[in-house]
Amino acid sequence: MTVGTIYFIQAGGITGPIKIGYTKNQANVRKKCAQTYNHLALELLADTAGTQPEEKALHGRFRRYRIRGEWFNPAPPIMELIAAIMDDGLRISNWLEGYTSPDDDDDRI
Repeated sequence: MTVGTIYFIQAGGITGPIKIGYTKNQANVRKKCAQTYNHLALELLADTAGTQPEEKALHGRFRRYRIRGEWFNPAPPIMELIAAIMDDGLRISNWLEGYTSPDDDDDRI
């Protein structure tokens, strides 16, 4: 499994949707690329080491907040995870520990 970067990019300010994505490159490079096809200003909220399966697990964990594709509403559980990454250096693998399926409704930190 290749370890890359899981990132959280928000479009259009604090109430805008958040893209939860994965890249093999640096998150700021991915943001610059995404900005070329998005008319709203994008802000990189957080990034951390992670894998594609972990990204997919996050998508499953936050499925109830999904807008479309990899874009999610800035719901409290998502914002709490972002804060834990930024403030405490939380690793996605640690946060996902014990999570097994999208049927698991516990999305609290």
